[in-house]
Amino acid sequence: YFVYIAQMDEDDSPQDELAWIKANPLLAKTDYGMEYLRAQLKEALDDPRKMRNFLTKNLNMWVDAPEEGYLPIERWRACEGELPDLRGVPCYIGVDLAAKIDLASVSIEWPLEDGRSVVMSHSFIPEDTLQQRIKRDKQDFARWVREGWITAIPGAVVDQDFILDWIERQVEENGWTVAEICVDPWSASQFMVDLQRRGYTVVEVIQGIKTLSEPTKDLREKVLAGKIVHDGNPVLAWAVANAVTREDHNGNIMLDKRKSRDKIDPLAA
Repeated sequence: YFVYIAQMDEDDSPQDELAWIKANPLLAKTDYGMEYLRAQLKEALDDPRKMRNFLTKNLNMWVDAPEEGYLPIERWRACEGELPDLRGVPCYIGVDLAAKIDLASVSIEWPLEDGRSVVMSHSFIPEDTLQQRIKRDKQDFARWVREGWITAIPGAVVDQDFILDWIERQVEENGWTVAEICVDPWSASQFMVDLQRRGYTVVEVIQGIKTLSEPTKDLREKVLAGKIVHDGNPVLAWAVANAVTREDHNGNIMLDKRKSRDKIDPLAA
């Protein structure tokens, strides 16, 4: 048996029809076959949930994405680039505190005048549970701590004051202009009060499909259109690869933490 795979060269793209023959040496040589593949690609571009099937079933590519995955990790990685000067650019901060013994994340988005958005993320983990998380999730959290993508907070729980101080320190050191800080009010009442006392505008973001569908779709569309710029944060990339969505009968979607195989807190934030 032989399996023909669209092994992409550096300049190849899944949308490049010249590359399709690598996985379809017979089908791609016929007009009917090319029309079929074009129709399959169009469906995948119109509905990103079908992109995984296009890559795996039409191009025979192994894809690191779960069923009902939020978006192809390759498209996310393609958005990595040099960050522009963000001083004075209004930003929006999202906070996912999760459980106090688990990963917590702060993500920041800067909408730019050219239609792109810059995104950054930082996560926090209790120092006492670090080794447990490494064994459970089979991820090198210790390396991510050493590289500065995650901060290990002393103790067995996530100290919310530590996260408050981290936000203030980043704002001061980097010249951030914070428009709003968005927080899930569940188990975060005091955190929100403390933010307001420090002078920030705080917005409650209820974790429901009607609330989260539009921004969830918007971020995905921006990634697919190449309008997101990020710094290659491996923790955020891990969350993107893990993310699975659920959909209601009206076509609204949200990230589904229960169905995602691993943590998605940085992306949820």
